[in-house]
Amino acid sequence: MVKARELLDETRKSLAALEPDAERSPREADWLFRAVTGLDTRAVLARPDELISAETVDRLRDLVQRRATGEPLQYLIGDVEFWGRDFVTDHRALIPRQETETLVESALEVIPKDEPRDVAELGTGSGVVAITLALERPLARLVATDISGDALRLAAENARSWGVDERIRMLEGDLTEPLRDPVDVLVFNPPYIPSVAFGAIQRELAYEPRQALDGGADGLDTYRRLASSWRDVVRPGGWLFVEVGAGQHLAVTEILGADEPKLWDDYRGIVRVVGTTR
Repeated sequence: MVKARELLDETRKSLAALEPDAERSPREADWLFRAVTGLDTRAVLARPDELISAETVDRLRDLVQRRATGEPLQYLIGDVEFWGRDFVTDHRALIPRQETETLVESALEVIPKDEPRDVAELGTGSGVVAITLALERPLARLVATDISGDALRLAAENARSWGVDERIRMLEGDLTEPLRDPVDVLVFNPPYIPSVAFGAIQRELAYEPRQALDGGADGLDTYRRLASSWRDVVRPGGWLFVEVGAGQHLAVTEILGADEPKLWDDYRGIVRVVGTTR
């Protein structure tokens, strides 16, 4: 058995030696420590001599070593924060990013709080966007699609945990193919990383589903496929919102045939969402 303070210090030192980001490693160490032991830093300061079982120590050390190989922290601890809420995340789906909160923000601008609207999300992954829209707009009727059955099962788990599973229909299929009824708002965070960039991107992405990341040679293949079908499922006057990679907004605007697009910046000031009406 190991004392809590000693184990926390060990975890911080181990990740500091493995993680070049001096600001990120202590924070990640504290997250891992709390996830495994159930103790946050305040509890450790209050009870530094509390003994941690050998089984817990071994599990924590194993996670530290897995983090050293590049496995994402979110997969290690099994959850991620999005829009101020905690969601389950694992290898079945892409890890939700803070940038994607911009997609939610843009859609909320056109979904009224006091009127029903039909909303669909393509490629829902872990379901965080559709679930957040359902929670923020209780009158909205939601459909969430994904080509991956595993991802849909994860999304369904998250929907149940937040009590909106009866308000979101989960449909398996590619892009707009599963949609049988028109919607007022269509949202999509497609794969948009250029294939040629995978050799140089951060190692954590190797653990996430490639089909949720790889956008083809220039990163724009999925937008091209969407361009031929989105008007078939969005009602006249309805909205399409898509997330884009840095510097892709002009090309995506042209591909989608957006005459008067609206653009939204993410928290870093990068254009992250393109919106257009039918």
